[in-house]
Amino acid sequence: MGGPAENRTGQSFLGWLLRLPFQGSTWRRTLYAIISPLVGVCLLVVAVFGGHRTAARVRRQLAVSLLDASPGRAAPTWPRVVGHGLVSLPFDILAAVFAGYGWAIVVLNIAYPIRLLAEPDVATLTAGAWGGPSLAGAWLVHALGGLVALWLVPLLVVALTRVQSTLASVLLWPPAQPATLRGARTQ
Repeated sequence: MGGPAENRTGQSFLGWLLRLPFQGSTWRRTLYAIISPLVGVCLLVVAVFGGHRTAARVRRQLAVSLLDASPGRAAPTWPRVVGHGLVSLPFDILAAVFAGYGWAIVVLNIAYPIRLLAEPDVATLTAGAWGGPSLAGAWLVHALGGLVALWLVPLLVVALTRVQSTLASVLLWPPAQPATLRGARTQ
């Protein structure tokens, strides 16, 4: 992801934060956050009825391609896949709500004057709006709120999808066997 903890390029936290809304990884994480509840429910049903290997493979592939997770090798067991489906579903729903609602706030506030297309009467549009009674004042206040949300929403999406990535790593990639057990010979 290239976040503040993995400062590989030597960029500052402020530089990372200013670039965050415009990075492809942020939008991949947003896509994962939005589709994860539906995919999670479908794959949970598949896993419960015996397709846990398929469910794990699809979920791990999504995590690798959209969350930049490290690919694993071993297939997890049925309880781990179903457990992941049950534990991650509340986080999936939370991430989808925050991502969807958050990006809607950004767009609606920055593009506040476009609301004139739906309500051509400026007086009605700005009567109860923050920053009113003028359209310029209402747009300024809403645009400032939208610009603040432009950086807060990606922070929330990144944080929530890191939780999702951690859950996938812990439950869908089984821990490696210790080297002493793997290579040990029986005598």
